[in-house]
Amino acid sequence: MKRLCSLLLSLVLLSLCLTGCVSQQRQLEESQSYLAAHRELLEDLAAQCQEEGRLPADLPGELEDAALYYDYATGMVQIQVGAWGLAPSSTHWGVYFSPEDTPLPYDGAQVALTPQGQGFAWEREGNTGYTQRLEQGWYFFTASF
Repeated sequence: MKRLCSLLLSLVLLSLCLTGCVSQQRQLEESQSYLAAHRELLEDLAAQCQEEGRLPADLPGELEDAALYYDYATGMVQIQVGAWGLAPSSTHWGVYFSPEDTPLPYDGAQVALTPQGQGFAWEREGNTGYTQRLEQGWYFFTASF
């Protein structure tokens, strides 16, 4: 009986780990699709933010309800594509524009990025994140709290 319980517990833990891996891949693909579908709109938004040094007061209808972030120090324009969970246990993902075409942490956080896989990861106080270059100036991000 103990062996059966151990086996079942191991299978549950393995499935949770695999779900996490698939989940980040799905988030990456969803973010790439969003960037491709809204490229002109997002590039216009990024250019306007760089010019004005802030998020515009009037957003186009497609972005009106979007979770956006602008980092004054770096010029990063971050667009949240999706989220899952409830605080304090949630994950957010999307794309961001980096004017210097360098990887940046979520919401301009002051954390070190370390190479991981095809991108960079960060960790602070149990919170984690990952970023990966998609193309010139555009990056994917995921952050878990």
